[in-house]
Formats: sequence, structure tokens, C-alpha cells
Amino acid sequence: IEDIPNHLLIKADWGQDFASTPDWSRALPESYQYDAAEGLQVTTSSVALSFAVQHIGIALVPKMMTRHLTSNGLLVKFNTPSLFMPRPYSVAYPHAISQSPEIIRLLAALTRKD
Repeated sequence: IEDIPNHLLIKADWGQDFASTPDWSRALPESYQYDAAEGLQVTTSSVALSFAVQHIGIALVPKMMTRHLTSNGLLVKFNTPSLFMPRPYSVAYPHAISQSPEIIRLLAALTRKD
């Protein structure tokens, strides 16, 4: 990881309304010379992930978003520890779709222990 240039690190900054955001400085080893001023900055994890799929750089995104892309070989996961996010997340959806297969799969994936 130490050989990866800073300009390849895609940074997702969710803005001041969020209590936490993915942070490369927490994900990289202390020996890495991280420079937050370099690289591409985006406002959502989905854009960061899309840019990674398009070979623009390396994204730090929620694991759940990458599972299908790593399982089919489109992306490779670094062997880095998962990051602690200081605020819990909630899933909200309309009652009308609560029994849909997509919601059931989503909830199962979110509650699965890896």
C-alpha cells in the first residue's frame, strides 16, 4: 500500500451535515505519507465507487457497496481492517415494500456477521 500515489486515492467527503465520513488517513498504515490535498474528491460513496470501477482511482467505500463488484472480479479489496464509524446507520423504507425480495435481501446482508 505504501507504493500507491496519493493522486489515485478517491476521497468521499459527505459534507458538514454528517457526523462521520470515510477517511483515508484512518485506513492507511501510519507509514504511508498521506496527503489529503492530492487526489479526486467527491461528495458520495456511490460516485467514488463508480470512479473506481472506471479505473480512475481507488475508493474507500462501505463494504456492502463492493460485494457484488469484488465477487465478480471487477474490483479488488485491499486487506485492510474495517473502519469504525462513530455513528450508527439506520435503514428506512416504505412499509408497502417491506416484504419485497430486495428489502429482505438487503436486511439480511446488513445484519450478516462476516
